[in-house]
Amino acid sequence: MAIRTPNNPLLVFEYGGTARSGKGTIVADIAERHDGIRVEETGADYRVVAYSLLDLGEIEATMPDGEIQRILGRYSVGSLAEIVADRPSIVSKNGLDVLYSQDVTEAVSRVSPIRHVRTAVKNGFIKRVRAVAQDETAQILLVDGRNLASVIRDVDEAELVMRTFVRCQNVEAARREVERSGRTDPQAFREFYTNISERNRRDAERELDPVKAADNALEYWSATRHETMLGIARVEGIDLNEAFAKHWPDDSGYVRVLMKGIGTLAVQTDQQIDFETSPYRFFEGSPKKRMLDAANTMFIEGYEAYRYAQAKSHETRAV
Repeated sequence: MAIRTPNNPLLVFEYGGTARSGKGTIVADIAERHDGIRVEETGADYRVVAYSLLDLGEIEATMPDGEIQRILGRYSVGSLAEIVADRPSIVSKNGLDVLYSQDVTEAVSRVSPIRHVRTAVKNGFIKRVRAVAQDETAQILLVDGRNLASVIRDVDEAELVMRTFVRCQNVEAARREVERSGRTDPQAFREFYTNISERNRRDAERELDPVKAADNALEYWSATRHETMLGIARVEGIDLNEAFAKHWPDDSGYVRVLMKGIGTLAVQTDQQIDFETSPYRFFEGSPKKRMLDAANTMFIEGYEAYRYAQAKSHETRAV
């Protein structure tokens, strides 16, 4: 059993964001590239609640918000938590795709903002984080979820290292949904665009846990080269000119290079990263690979910046 102490916590990286932005793909890719990583997500928890109530005939995807909220009010936090806990068996029996049907996708944006639904999901999430913290083979937990920073900070055995908000334009999200679905009918794009736009609007405007980047988030594409290179210089123990020469040897522009230092800066300043993935559609080569490489670079930078800060702290205490 892993012994978690303030000097040896489970390191948590949070990835939230908008629909079809790529956050789930990013989390899965980072977990595959590195050892000692576990993955948790809450999005499917909200979907399994929506799916179960649709399957029982309790709600319909087109019901008004108030009606769905009234019906959900009949369920206690405990009974909803039982539905969430039953997610593995539901997926095993029916397949993961049932949680991503059109009806579930439409209903989940109405189900997820309800306060006691969110409480049930977050209670279950905390238990799963604590279980991962007791796994001696796990050093890092990647969380695919939304606005979970305050929840993670309530878990003594874990420490939140870096937060990333992944987003893309609605038109790009609709294109990705068309590609994922395999639909070729002319109406597909319009349907997906309308549904995604409405879902993102609802999620961003809701009072409880709105889905949007933090006000002071570092925008991936506009953070200055000086800021990012300064972060790398601090971690690597070199001066600013050396950092530019090593990591940014020319003036080729942001869209043609792999951005450097955003993860470092985010950890040093405790700021969320606002990562817009739409531009990769227009990159040469493999747009998806370029996006994943960028996300992995931020993850590595964040991890190394955290370790560097911990080492410096230990040195200071030793003196």
